[in-house]
Amino acid sequence: MHRRRGSAYHLLKLVEDSGEVGFWWLDLETGRIDGSVGLLRITGLMSDTELHALFADLIHPDDRAMQADILDILQRGHPVSRTFRIVRPDRSVRWVRLKGQVVLGPAARPIRAEGVLFDVTLPQEATLLAEENRLRY
Repeated sequence: MHRRRGSAYHLLKLVEDSGEVGFWWLDLETGRIDGSVGLLRITGLMSDTELHALFADLIHPDDRAMQADILDILQRGHPVSRTFRIVRPDRSVRWVRLKGQVVLGPAARPIRAEGVLFDVTLPQEATLLAEENRLRY
């Protein structure tokens, strides 16, 4: 049986339409961050321009110190995987899991990072609630 392959764009759009995943790209030379529609939906931002200007500010104040090294790790050419909270412009708090990898350019120098941001609010809150219940009893 012959199966026809769909385009990668359509498959990624199908994944993004779930509302729980978005994609991002970071130019390590300029610091510019671009994101997909799914990423904007998760962060509550309206455009890539806001994403570029506000990404660091989105990280929950209590989580910022632990996430301050993400850019340094990527610039050294290492992948990153972190779970933390963000505060959206509407002041709602969401848990996200950021995963990123580095693309190397000439002389094996990191030039770009690309990755995925998952909205993990529901499973994270369920885990925290279970832990609270365990400690209470």
